[in-house]
Amino acid sequence: MMVLATSYALAYKVMRCAAADGARPIVVGVPGDPKNDPRRFRHSRLCSYVELPVPLSDPEAIPRLRAIMRENGVERMVPGDSGATRFLVRNAHHFDGLYPLPEPTTFDVLNDKWSFASVCHTVGVRHPRTWMVESADELRSFLEQTDVELIAKPLSSESGAGVMRVDRASCAEVTYAPILLQEFLEGRDLCISLICQDGAPKVSVVYHYEDGAFITHRDDRILELASRIVGSTGYDGVINFDVRETLDGELHFIEANPRFWANVDKTLVGGDCNFVEAGFVTYAPGSEVLHVQSSVVRTLPAMARGLLRGHGLTAADVRYLRFTFAESILDVVRDGLHRQLVKRGRRKLTGGRGRRPSVTTDASLPVPPAHTAPGDQLIA
Repeated sequence: MMVLATSYALAYKVMRCAAADGARPIVVGVPGDPKNDPRRFRHSRLCSYVELPVPLSDPEAIPRLRAIMRENGVERMVPGDSGATRFLVRNAHHFDGLYPLPEPTTFDVLNDKWSFASVCHTVGVRHPRTWMVESADELRSFLEQTDVELIAKPLSSESGAGVMRVDRASCAEVTYAPILLQEFLEGRDLCISLICQDGAPKVSVVYHYEDGAFITHRDDRILELASRIVGSTGYDGVINFDVRETLDGELHFIEANPRFWANVDKTLVGGDCNFVEAGFVTYAPGSEVLHVQSSVVRTLPAMARGLLRGHGLTAADVRYLRFTFAESILDVVRDGLHRQLVKRGRRKLTGGRGRRPSVTTDASLPVPPAHTAPGDQLIA
């Protein structure tokens, strides 16, 4: 199997799923962001690394990727991150054995946080009140006219880059444009990830974090709402939704991530479900949704705290330790330090400057006009 990677952090977790059966996947890296450089795959003992000598925007990228697949006997390819997904969505017809992907229009609409708000409105799924401003000056002016607690976000980003709570004092820290603003809702964060076929969910996992533990469970309320969204767009492939459960129990869909997500590896370890392998399965039309089993996977700091309090390791803890330390201890420590540095600088990370990306839509997937708040009009 081949993993296409324009970054490291998320693509590494996808690679681990691709390598779960003992195979040694090939990672084809396209370096770009020095803070999240796919060339770090060269240090992994679980995969082979090949660097694509041209950017994905180069016309030579497609024939070179096809040549790498042919020369290495690769029969299946999977996108490791947002950049790789975006490229393969637009060029899927050039490759055989590709992981299932949505149509380009569907990907664009769901990947863009502004147009996603409109999709939620259309299918009757609650969504926080949402606005968009085009510049830092507009942001300052907007904040002077409202007392609503707000979250600022780029229109599309990965791993929380550029996401921050914003007010009059902190608005200068937002250095990207345009700027999406969402009302902050008190409550707890939930997520649901799906594998879909022709708009129908086939595999589902709902999860949340609590006291340093990754917890998977079943929640048919969230599945029903997510099913409305993927059903209305005819979605194919893997998708993740961030959801906020407010203090009164209402569910608000925050954003969609039409790609693999940051906890796909913990879903494999705890829920015993490999979303990479499961995506290549052909499911019978009308078949029941497969729910990932309930599980608890503690992070390494949570395990350490438990041991200090006299609590032993669970079977899931042992599986996660074996999974984590399949790489050398030096690699694990280096990656852990890198993650901490990224977290410290995350408030400064942005989705890039420039004009709003164009979004291709059709009549079934409307985009709200700028400066409206589709969340104000949501159906219960």
